[in-house]
Amino acid sequence: MAVFVSGELTGEASDAALLMWPTEKLAAAEKRRGKLVAALLDVLDKPRESAGDWLILDRPLAAVKGAPDRAAYWLGLLAAKAWRKANPNAPLGKLLNLTPAEFFAALD
Repeated sequence: MAVFVSGELTGEASDAALLMWPTEKLAAAEKRRGKLVAALLDVLDKPRESAGDWLILDRPLAAVKGAPDRAAYWLGLLAAKAWRKANPNAPLGKLLNLTPAEFFAALD
């Protein structure tokens, strides 16, 4: 969410720049998008303690081999962008009231 809001406020269009990733990390995430989405959706229904690597900044995800660190931030950015595209006139505050399942539904 913070990455998305930063992009909205600064007008930064590059996902790599918003995530402070070199383009190689963005390419690695994009290559594994399907696996990353599946792994994230799997962990959403579990207790927070089982989120593990998803909640730790700068740690690559063990759930998806080769995934870069901050992959959860990237998926959040993609979900927020999809929400914005579907709700172009809605206030950002509405986005904050979504459940995790509602927020990440756009990634299916």
